Amino acid sequence: MARQVNWKPRLIYPTCTTSASLNSKSALVEVLWWRLIACADDQGRLSGVPKSIKTEYVPFRPEIILENIPKLLDELKEDMIAVYGNPPVIQILTWWDWEHPQWALPSFYPAMKDWIDHYRYCGPGRKIITLNWPPPSPKHLSGQLDTTCKAPTEAPARTASAAGSAIGGDQKEEEEEEEEEKEDIVASQAKTTKPFYQEAKVFLDTVASRENVKLLNFAKLIKQTRSIFVATKAPVEDLLDCYTRMRADTFWHKLTPPTVILKIGDQFPTYLKLKQEGKLEEFLKPETREQAARQFSKPGGSAGGKRSATAAERETSLHKSLQSR
Repeated sequence: MARQVNWKPRLIYPTCTTSASLNSKSALVEVLWWRLIACADDQGRLSGVPKSIKTEYVPFRPEIILENIPKLLDELKEDMIAVYGNPPVIQILTWWDWEHPQWALPSFYPAMKDWIDHYRYCGPGRKIITLNWPPPSPKHLSGQLDTTCKAPTEAPARTASAAGSAIGGDQKEEEEEEEEEKEDIVASQAKTTKPFYQEAKVFLDTVASRENVKLLNFAKLIKQTRSIFVATKAPVEDLLDCYTRMRADTFWHKLTPPTVILKIGDQFPTYLKLKQEGKLEEFLKPETREQAARQFSKPGGSAGGKRSATAAERETSLHKSLQSR
């Protein structure tokens, strides 16, 4: 599945033990390399944000810290990966030299210049959707790899007890695979048919990486974020800067990241206006927030005052009537 962290198994060959390029790297770089291979999506891409690399790919390796991740990536950039874009994306350069899956999904991350994607997946109505498929034969298997589809051979018969014990697990695995396939199709369609989907996805991925949280109710958040981009046509960097300023504010810092994302649409037009006027330092000033709070509470306060005054008048009238008796 084309995710930031992928759960499909990847291929590792024994020839890695004698690889000149791999054996020229330091031990820490090799540790990071295998994590990148395991976590890359079907096109060999994944997030290149250092904080994301640490928290998602090497969370339990204390020797790999945020400060030395850029240096490790620089060592890999010599001949094994490319890092591009903002936020940064990693592309494994030898991906199609070693990986030859039967199915491959499009990536959520944009391809770098002159890179050719190869994908094949099941679309709506179980239609097979392909692009540049099949990929070129791996160099180490050139002339040996059979890319043709063969009819499955008949499996050896199992005993009734073995079949009975396995049927529940097999059915569960099939259901999980079918559910993942549906998610992949929806995500791929959204990427290609919905405007600003990619920008919204990059914004949410960056926020999740910076805050080190998993954003629940992702569909609602991406719909809200897309509506902001559709309305303003602003770049991702502006929305990220607005979010950063809100999180640094004493009021907004108390709220959770998903709540701030759902509310950012109310503040973003003000942010864009102040940026155009060159007055971003006035964004979310305390006095402005207090004034807005007073205006917000004014209707309720005035209504409460009317109710209190009416109650006081009734009490005074009753007191006078009792005195007259």
